[in-house]
Amino acid sequence: GRVVWAWSQSAQWSSSMQSNTKHQPKAKRVIDNNNNNAVIAAEKSQEILEHMVKLYVDGVIQFSSSKGLTHAFNHVLNAWSRSGEGSRAVLEVESLFQLMLTKGLVESNNDGRDGGNDDESDDDMEEDNDDEVSTTENITTRQDKGGRILAKPDSHTYSTVLTTFSRGSDVKRSEAATNAYKAVKLLKRMEHMFYEKGNVSARPNAVHYAAVITALSRINRGRGRSRRQHRRGRNESDDYDDENNEAVTAAKTAEELLYDMERLYDKHYDDNDSDRDLMKPDERVYTSVILAWASSGSKHAVQKAEETLERMEKRFAMLDEGSIADVDAYSAVLHAVSMSPNGDEAIEKSRQILDKMEMKYLHSGDERCRPNRECYTAAIIAMTRHGREGGAKDADNLPKRMIEQTISRTVPSKA
Repeated sequence: GRVVWAWSQSAQWSSSMQSNTKHQPKAKRVIDNNNNNAVIAAEKSQEILEHMVKLYVDGVIQFSSSKGLTHAFNHVLNAWSRSGEGSRAVLEVESLFQLMLTKGLVESNNDGRDGGNDDESDDDMEEDNDDEVSTTENITTRQDKGGRILAKPDSHTYSTVLTTFSRGSDVKRSEAATNAYKAVKLLKRMEHMFYEKGNVSARPNAVHYAAVITALSRINRGRGRSRRQHRRGRNESDDYDDENNEAVTAAKTAEELLYDMERLYDKHYDDNDSDRDLMKPDERVYTSVILAWASSGSKHAVQKAEETLERMEKRFAMLDEGSIADVDAYSAVLHAVSMSPNGDEAIEKSRQILDKMEMKYLHSGDERCRPNRECYTAAIIAMTRHGREGGAKDADNLPKRMIEQTISRTVPSKA
């Protein structure tokens, strides 16, 4: 188990080193998947896991607790999740996770201890193949001396799988959509297992919800409305079909999950226990919902993004727990505004949002709400995209305002 952990950490370190080279010139950055250290580490950790399983099946080794093999699986899942392999990482993680969900792995003892088949098995998520059973799958027939089940998915398992599904930037758009809805399905399954079956190991928490919301926000990330939609007149944009837009459906689903988080958090707010913080939506969750709307291409994207920001601000002010609507949230709204088909609206709203951010930073001095380069860039795009003369003039002043914000806490005067 320690060897598997060591190799999985090697994968994490290699992935981190690779991410730090993303902005280097291409001539200095050579990434060959066949020689990628993170991939090699993930493959090696999986190879060791399979060897451990064989030794266990042969009775050569035992585990000190029912969680021993679960931890080993989690290390390998984590290695693949952090490997940067995109589609392959998803396939490998899903394959290992499906193995942990097979009926044999989770079949209960006759005395009914440690859950049961109804709690863990999911016929919709696994493929039965009785004709060919691998050595690794033989683990499903083994139990430890206490009769407890080994390699049972725990909270960390679910977090890793959902996080892998959420890495939309590493896969194609069609795959990102497929992975997002796999994540939604898994979360719903977890809710059923915990709330209906009482399976504590599948209890959803804020990390799980955040991963699914992030996955949904990345279905159309960076795309938004098409050029054709931007060329449409103001009245024509009203004909855009939100109902048949996959990205809009994803944004609505992300919004619904946010509401679920708020409801569950409020339910335990007065309990003064850990249950309350398990479901607390943070700044990243609200920002992901805003980004989902920003990139949805919906004719209501700006309105929904602003509503989510306003909801975030009111909620944090009411709870008074130190959280604020930060620069990332405002930047996400500016991104939604920059994609608006309404040129006049884009100019006016981007101006209002920047003024609000600068004033908020002036009064609070809180670096978390200080407008950054991404904010000013999104505002410039919003002001100039539609060719309005007034927008171009406003955009010309933004670089100066941006520079002044980096050297002073005073709000720059407008020309």
